[in-house]
Amino acid sequence: MKRFKAQKNYFALVMLIMGVLFIAGCAGSDELALLEAHDNVLPGACTAAGPQVTTSIPLNGATGVSTSSPAITAFFDTQMDPATIVSTAVPEDPLTFVLYYMVEGVGTIVPGTVTYTYTLGVLNYAEFTPANHLSTDQDYEAVITTFAKSYPDNTELGCNYKWAFKTL
Repeated sequence: MKRFKAQKNYFALVMLIMGVLFIAGCAGSDELALLEAHDNVLPGACTAAGPQVTTSIPLNGATGVSTSSPAITAFFDTQMDPATIVSTAVPEDPLTFVLYYMVEGVGTIVPGTVTYTYTLGVLNYAEFTPANHLSTDQDYEAVITTFAKSYPDNTELGCNYKWAFKTL
């Protein structure tokens, strides 16, 4: 009987530890929290210290955006670390450049890839390319989070950037 009680206590302890770890792991995703954050600003509007997104293509509020050439682009004021500008989340790399489509105020992430281009004094941008063509007559929002960092000093963006547009 004592052996059964010890096993029961051991099982309860293991379940408690697993429950705490599960809750801690699921209590909130930093990526989702940043996507939902209310402190997002438009490109070019951040006043906080750190690297900045200066402008975007398409511009915020653009309508009639083509679905056939759907690259979404963000321009930076300083060189960025390409390894920190990602569109898919893995444990070591949180989301930093996300496109999602909006339906009744709820966003669904659009799968795609990000490329980064830097040419000293000429080009400095990240471009999100959706895996599939964008849908017609659809509202989209793009977000770049503060997990994106500059190179070589590894400074996070000063603000989260969010802009919206609508396709043709």
